[in-house]
Amino acid sequence: MKQCGFEEDHALKAIWPLVVGNIENVCDKGLVGALTGPVERGDIGTVKKHMEVLTGSDKNLYRLLSLKLLNLAKIKHPHEDYEGLIKVLEEENSEDYSDNL
Repeated sequence: MKQCGFEEDHALKAIWPLVVGNIENVCDKGLVGALTGPVERGDIGTVKKHMEVLTGSDKNLYRLLSLKLLNLAKIKHPHEDYEGLIKVLEEENSEDYSDNL
């Protein structure tokens, strides 16, 4: 958020309700039940858009974490076909991901 011009205190105030809501959801529903978002929905278009604006280690981290989230998504939706999303996330890119996470 700092990269978008937010001051740190404003960014924290804006993101805090999301953090608290996520933690409460996990406590109430468990990890699988609380899972939401484009990976859980198999929303390839949104995942591609996210990856288009990320670079280097940020993009690699997004890809790796999304692949991990797919494990939970498959439990939540055992009959969902996530192959297209997996392909997008596993695509080889010409970018160098050697910078430190």
